[in-house]
Amino acid sequence: MNPSGANSNQRPLSYDDLLRWLVIVALLALLALAIAIKETLLLFAVAFLLAMVLNPGVAWLERRGLNRGVARRPHRGSRENID
Repeated sequence: MNPSGANSNQRPLSYDDLLRWLVIVALLALLALAIAIKETLLLFAVAFLLAMVLNPGVAWLERRGLNRGVARRPHRGSRENID
């Protein structure tokens, strides 16, 4: 019997175990952060999607000779109709 009374199946914490725990804690922290700022993440996702959808039309108008500021004016009206 072990004089300290500890279970002989237990082993000290290794570096691999420590790394595994740190990864788990980091993932839980990222999940908590994502839940806390979900409205902001949703806003960025919608803005990114809108930019990706409208960009081909703006690029097409730029190829026809309009600069980017003028080319996005027709899209600005469609964006205002959404609100």
